[in-house]
Amino acid sequence: MNLQDEFILEALQLLEEAEECLMEVYNDQNVADRWCHFLRVLHSIKGSSGFMENKKLEQHCHHIENLCSTIDDIEKLNPKEALMSYLFKSIDHSMGLLKSKASHVDFDYYLSIKDLKEDNKTSSEKNVESLDLIIVDDDPLMLSLIDKYLRDTGLTYRLYDNPYVALEKVQNGIIPRIVVSDIQMPSLDGREFLKKFRSDIADVPFVFITALNESKIFLDLVNAGAYSVLQKPLEKNHFIYTIQQALKFATHKLIADKCLKHIMSNFSELSEYYDSINKPYLKEEVKKDIELIYELKKVAQ
Repeated sequence: MNLQDEFILEALQLLEEAEECLMEVYNDQNVADRWCHFLRVLHSIKGSSGFMENKKLEQHCHHIENLCSTIDDIEKLNPKEALMSYLFKSIDHSMGLLKSKASHVDFDYYLSIKDLKEDNKTSSEKNVESLDLIIVDDDPLMLSLIDKYLRDTGLTYRLYDNPYVALEKVQNGIIPRIVVSDIQMPSLDGREFLKKFRSDIADVPFVFITALNESKIFLDLVNAGAYSVLQKPLEKNHFIYTIQQALKFATHKLIADKCLKHIMSNFSELSEYYDSINKPYLKEEVKKDIELIYELKKVAQ
């Protein structure tokens, strides 16, 4: 394996490492440590790119380094979704530059941290409100009880006695991580509410509550996409535990979806790169990477 091939393989591994660091930063895991490690990896790629005379990749890494250097404290940057999205895209762009000194990813080199903050500000100006959950039940006593259960949990939530009002709020910017809903409501059946809600926000976990005690209804709801079905009267500890588990499920699904997106991007790029390789030993190394990504893709799915 010549020096250029070794550089490509090492840089690809470093970019994957950088991507893992960003994922942890995005999920608020060891933020300061992972952020520093991301910057070290970026600096390493920049240095080796300069040595190997891959000027486009070197300049790209230099730009990202300069951008990141303007962040005083990554732990206090909130929200950071726009920055993370930009940096994930920068990694995709780096992979393209690494393999061909060109990239199919359009990249904006004129964006600044101020611009990214403005992106977040624009989102907030649209009255987007992220909540842990919304609760929908036509029974005011049940809403009052659930409010009492959730009051000291630290969760953010809204209570609605009409599913149509809840749908309107979602269309106007309310974004819950999960939904708790009664099944039998006079204005809109819980199952129909699920269908209408999913047309606005797909894949939000639903926890249904009901006074009914029919296994067929429970099975139908689960088949329709419900995360769980709880029977009234609600027992506080079990209810809160179910909510916490549903929130964990929502978080894991979000991470899995993001991972799958990046896995598919890498899978596609590596497959194209594999087809262009003429050296058997390098082809075998890349084949192993493709097989690993394929396995990761199956896990994420």
